[in-house]
Amino acid sequence: MSYKPFQYLKCSSAGISTTNTQSKLPLTEDESGSLFTVSGDTVTINGDGVYAINATVQVQSTVQRLQTTLKVFVNGVYDGVERGGSYIRNAGTSYDFWSMNFYTLKTLSSTDTIEFYISAVQGASYGGTSSLNYSVNSTGNEFIIERRQ
Repeated sequence: MSYKPFQYLKCSSAGISTTNTQSKLPLTEDESGSLFTVSGDTVTINGDGVYAINATVQVQSTVQRLQTTLKVFVNGVYDGVERGGSYIRNAGTSYDFWSMNFYTLKTLSSTDTIEFYISAVQGASYGGTSSLNYSVNSTGNEFIIERRQ
């Protein structure tokens, strides 16, 4: 097999459905390669380098004014930047969705781990009401991890 500088991931077929919590996205390899391995919801990098991470994640909800964001954790530590915000505005009677996109560069070492978390805000409440119900569409997303150098 020849070396490819990129590899694809996606949320597992089950997707996630959550209320009031920050949740790890369950992942699976969409295409095999040598850049990383995936186990459950954790990506393990196979070589030192600068990696570009590009993702699109589709979120669905019946909640009005729901905002979601993605967070990246490297070796279990949140990097401090919320990415890819989405805003679902509906009348409360429909089932609306929105796609979030993000791109980031990370300098990673072999055996470093990456995890992606999703969280939600409604109005002034950050995961603090019983109405923050949303789900990740398992077919409306993709993650591309590319080794840049």
